[in-house]
Amino acid sequence: MKRRPSFFGSLGIIMLAVILAFSVPLDGHATDLEKKASSLNNQLTELQTELSQTVTSIEETAAEIEKQKVNLAEAEANKQDQYEDMKLRIKYMYENGSYSMLQIIVESESLASLQANIEYVQAITEYDSEMLDKYEEAFREVEEKDAALQSKRTELSELQTSLEEKIASVQKSLTDTNNAIAKEQQAAVEAELARAKALSEASSPSKPREQAGEAQQPGAGTS
Repeated sequence: MKRRPSFFGSLGIIMLAVILAFSVPLDGHATDLEKKASSLNNQLTELQTELSQTVTSIEETAAEIEKQKVNLAEAEANKQDQYEDMKLRIKYMYENGSYSMLQIIVESESLASLQANIEYVQAITEYDSEMLDKYEEAFREVEEKDAALQSKRTELSELQTSLEEKIASVQKSLTDTNNAIAKEQQAAVEAELARAKALSEASSPSKPREQAGEAQQPGAGTS
């Protein structure tokens, strides 16, 4: 008489089928999904690295802008101080117009002295003009640098927004792909379980109770 496989024997077949379902490579479609997931993971890593670098650049640019605000204020103050000094000297020398020039002529003891006095006045005027131009140029340079930094910060902020949107999109695609892979794996497990169940049932001997009853009937009828 053949021995019927035990419950644990059937369970072993089912467990083996489950293990095989996870260890055997998935079909072509699932393999493509895994490749896509790997590619998306690489993209995500690259985008996150770029985003981190962009945020660092934004922070550095913001710090530079704060420094430029101080430089801009100093340049403006220097320009204004030079302008006020020049106004005071001009007012002192030319407040009465021709009288001041007449006074220079009268007080000059000789032609050489007159020429020297006139050159002195011109030198002071030229110096004031040159210094004012210098401070104005310095102010413009600081102002232009500040504007460039402001523009750079705007561009970096726009890049940050763009990267964050790309990361969100890639993360969604990666989640969808991983879900699709999980479904493929679940389908593979269910297929292997069904196959194991069919194998278990096929390996079990038939046990109709009617056959057992028929085997006992002939002896019972010969009394």
